[in-house]
Amino acid sequence: MRKLEALVNPFGKSESASPDEIRKVESVDELLDSVYAHHNKIAQKPERIKNLKLPALEPVQIMVLLQRITQKEKVRPYTGRFVTKLIESSYKKGNDSFKLDVLGDYSIDCVGHDLKGEKEKPVKITVLGDAGHWWANSSEYCIYEFMDNAGYSIGQFSTNCTYIFHGKVASVDRSAKNCNYLTSSPKLFAELEKQLKPREDSASRNRVELKGFTKRK
Repeated sequence: MRKLEALVNPFGKSESASPDEIRKVESVDELLDSVYAHHNKIAQKPERIKNLKLPALEPVQIMVLLQRITQKEKVRPYTGRFVTKLIESSYKKGNDSFKLDVLGDYSIDCVGHDLKGEKEKPVKITVLGDAGHWWANSSEYCIYEFMDNAGYSIGQFSTNCTYIFHGKVASVDRSAKNCNYLTSSPKLFAELEKQLKPREDSASRNRVELKGFTKRK
């Protein structure tokens, strides 16, 4: 009951939660438990990820679920694509801003794979902690803000996306088209310009900008 009261009464008031409020909190817990179990079960046939249908969670629920997966050492090669499916379902419900906490010892790859936003309403993803490899591959109309570091091949085959790097990035991919890359580091700026230098026959039109933004806490 203490857990339920803490959720229902965030200011620590002494009133007990009503039966309706308790049922509401319990239903949220049950939904997360169900999705968490689904994540673990998909290990038997990970190829089903592509056509997987998942409930539309709120952005904060997705962050809580991801924390649960990492804390319980349940990160799998398909975890990133599973999280992407959750973001996709939530975006279709009307949410467009997500925060992913990947702090810890378990690298998560392939988040944002084939994620499609809209020109007037891009998907916005803020990443806390070090991201793994192959994030944002084939993304379209998405904004990724990496508050720490990122791995290899970020944004491969992505189009019309924006990447904001506050830390280091192992590599981006020049197969991206019409994307923006922002950093406040002159060294990373030079590296990105080199990595994104287009081929002679390329129409990539990617842009690298040196911005004096302050890292958010």
